[in-house]
Amino acid sequence: MGQQQLLLLVLATVIVGLATVAGIQAFEQGSTRANQDALTQTAVTIASDIQAKVEEPSQFGGYGGSISDASGDISLSDLGYQTDGSEYVTADGSCALESPDNLSKPSNAGSTNIVVTCESSDNEVGVWVDGTTSENVFTASVTLGS
Repeated sequence: MGQQQLLLLVLATVIVGLATVAGIQAFEQGSTRANQDALTQTAVTIASDIQAKVEEPSQFGGYGGSISDASGDISLSDLGYQTDGSEYVTADGSCALESPDNLSKPSNAGSTNIVVTCESSDNEVGVWVDGTTSENVFTASVTLGS
């Protein structure tokens, strides 16, 4: 082979190597984002279940429309989730009714809150519930280790 052919072979190898590395990084970022989206969906579902339990009349085991009455008493097992201690464990991570470690409360969230925190090894998601409408649910998320 001539020098020009060897140079083209080396150049093609470098380009293929760079494309492979870029593809692996894009896949990892997509995987992290998909996990964060799944955790957010789980946390919002739990928040919706909390709102339904708050709206349920007290005669049926609900909290009669007051989020402040439910804030200290509600648990994941009350909502029908199978828990491991105080955590609901999914394939994407674990969820609990506690304040998140790495997230701050959104500034537009009110003062009476029930907080749902879901986390995995890569992500943490927090959902603050301040009432019984969709406008009373506030989310925040962070990718850990970045």
